Amino acid sequence: MSTWEDFVRAFIASWRNEAAAVSERERAFLFLRREERLPAPCQVEVVEFSDPFRLALLFFFEQAKPDLEISFHEIGWDQQRAFGAELVAEYGVRLDPLLRIFQGCRNMDPATIYAIDGFENVLMLGFPHDVRLGNWALAKTVEGNSAKAVAKDLFHLNLGQAQDYY
Repeated sequence: MSTWEDFVRAFIASWRNEAAAVSERERAFLFLRREERLPAPCQVEVVEFSDPFRLALLFFFEQAKPDLEISFHEIGWDQQRAFGAELVAEYGVRLDPLLRIFQGCRNMDPATIYAIDGFENVLMLGFPHDVRLGNWALAKTVEGNSAKAVAKDLFHLNLGQAQDYY
């Protein structure tokens, strides 16, 4: 099994590849927020919350930081405010929307495939499971649970939902 850093790098490369391949018609639905393309430079904070287990991939877009800077954190829900304050100091984002994102992640139905949320310069993909383990609804796809397959599946789910919404 790959490390989180390897997984996230492959995930972002696949997501960006899918974003570059969308048609003009699809582009009109999807890229309402530039963050949904995961443009460079993109920094990632991988957060594993415990009890209930939730996984959050937090993407930040700080122009002064290098692309694909990746950090991993295991924290309890009681630490979310302190951790959020660290992210505010690191990336200059607002605390209240960040805490709202954490609560949305915590309250996800365990049967949910994923959640996407964000605000200016922040995008979160949340999961009620570890996507690297293949224990999620789409892991039976042709490409399985590789980072490439996960990104491709999620990208197209997001695109389909955006088209259904508009």
